[in-house]
Amino acid sequence: MSKKTECPICFERFDNSTKAPKILSCGHTFCLECLKKDLNKTQQLKCSICRKVQEINDADQLITNRTIYDLLYEPLENEEENTEYKKNITSGEIKFIEAKVIMIGPPSSGKTSFIRRYIDRSFIDKYNVTIGFDFKSKKYQFGNKIIELQIWDTAGTEMFQSIAVNYYRKSFAALLVFDICNKEFFKDLDYWVNTYREYNDYENKNIYLIGNKIDLNKREISQNDIDNFMEKNHLNKYFEASAKTGQNVDEIFNKVISDINANYKNRQKNINLNEKNCMDKVCCCQ
Repeated sequence: MSKKTECPICFERFDNSTKAPKILSCGHTFCLECLKKDLNKTQQLKCSICRKVQEINDADQLITNRTIYDLLYEPLENEEENTEYKKNITSGEIKFIEAKVIMIGPPSSGKTSFIRRYIDRSFIDKYNVTIGFDFKSKKYQFGNKIIELQIWDTAGTEMFQSIAVNYYRKSFAALLVFDICNKEFFKDLDYWVNTYREYNDYENKNIYLIGNKIDLNKREISQNDIDNFMEKNHLNKYFEASAKTGQNVDEIFNKVISDINANYKNRQKNINLNEKNCMDKVCCCQ
């Protein structure tokens, strides 16, 4: 069992009750039970690692370390996976893999709605411009691996592009979303492809092209237009979907996750990676 899952004072495993992982103001984490004992003795908390003193009346008021808590207790998609997850995390055999995916594309193409449909299973008709970027994540299990898909929603408007490109780096893939009912923005897709390839320093630079809003039945972009664009930009992954109805949304993300898993397996074959314990994280893009 990794030391990161254990309290540095009592060396017992963190849990979701008396041994809950609590963060001190200095950033170090200890179990709630040990902190309560120290507080009863001295009426103040002194970090056992850096010795910084924190004035507090009740240890229950401390913030829970959500990174540790979520990795140990956040449920997966179905009960079968969740049971296997708990068994492996207890034995210390889980490998955590972080994979960053960027949502890019013109404004009002439905990037935010696409993420909301996938993560929250909801749709809001009102359009709100994304300011800079937003972030969501979701976990999947493949045997003894937990893949955390980190989905970054970037602004499509020009005024935020200088900020958004900073988040392209180290991303496994980009989901390039366009409105299939709006030909005006389709001609600008070359910009998104070129910019992503320029600023992302991951060698594969995977791009999944997504024609959104097929539920509207007002198609302005032909399949021939799409084929020509893909050939010109050397793309080979295209999907049509609807963030409003959910059509093909899960299928697209399932394909991304499958590709991430395959990429990690290929890296394991070609690179002698050091063994990672249950709380270590590996970025599949490294």
